[in-house]
Amino acid sequence: MPVARQAEQMTREGVPTSRATLNRIFLRAGSLLSPVARWILQRIASSELVLADETPMRQQDQDSKGYFWVFSNEQLTAYVYSSSRSGETPKNVLGNSKGDLVVDGYTGYNQVTTPGKRWRSGCNAHARRKFCEAKPKTPEAQRAIDLYNELFVIERDAQQQGIVGTAAHLALRQQRSAPIVEKLYAYLEQQKPLHLPKGKMGEAINYALNNQIELTRFSSDPKIPISNNHSERQLRVVASGRKNYQSVGNESAGQKIATLYTLTACCKAAGVNPTIYLTDALERLEVDPNIPIEELLPHNWKPPG
Repeated sequence: MPVARQAEQMTREGVPTSRATLNRIFLRAGSLLSPVARWILQRIASSELVLADETPMRQQDQDSKGYFWVFSNEQLTAYVYSSSRSGETPKNVLGNSKGDLVVDGYTGYNQVTTPGKRWRSGCNAHARRKFCEAKPKTPEAQRAIDLYNELFVIERDAQQQGIVGTAAHLALRQQRSAPIVEKLYAYLEQQKPLHLPKGKMGEAINYALNNQIELTRFSSDPKIPISNNHSERQLRVVASGRKNYQSVGNESAGQKIATLYTLTACCKAAGVNPTIYLTDALERLEVDPNIPIEELLPHNWKPPG
């Protein structure tokens, strides 16, 4: 919620508050909590499996859009704000770390998925979505959608059986998913000459074929999710903010919003009330800025009293 709206709401409730006061509180909170958010981001960057995505945000002091990025290891989530979509952001976050990175086809992640760094895995939900966009004018897209749906049903079955990430999950994928993947790509190869490359169906086919290695890595490694839906869900809070506060003033303000997004997301994942946590963490940091970071991590934090 934008601070102007908060000020109006508090004033109506009998607590006259100025927008400038709330803005100063926001900036101070972002500054005090930034070391905790950085620690969480570093922990994610050292994980074997990382999921990442990004979404635009209007920045008032420049003509081009800024971007919120999200990085997650499925236990912790961290947001980063940058005034551009440059690949420097994933490079700065992940550096030369090794492991797997689940992302869409955006080339900004190329710098951290070169040999000797991270293995890139694709998002099949993203690939499926392209065929959904093609379906209204191209009925042939339905066959691809149906095959993708079968793959997601198998993943749901694995989740219901409680075997996600295990050897049993791999066996299930090899037994049931691998033949479907083979059918899907055989169908796409058959359809490719029948559609214009610049049409919706042609673009969907080319995306799937050009990223086939990345999109099918999940079938041979049970720890790799079939899609990047987890990251996309984490960006919903940014989409909601975009409708409300609409823009960030500058890069520094965006970074402070990212800090607060990081801590509230980790609070939710840890089953911690974000309001109680933020109140206590800010009071403790104001008294002792050198308090050990580990004590303030949402999954380690203990409520006062």
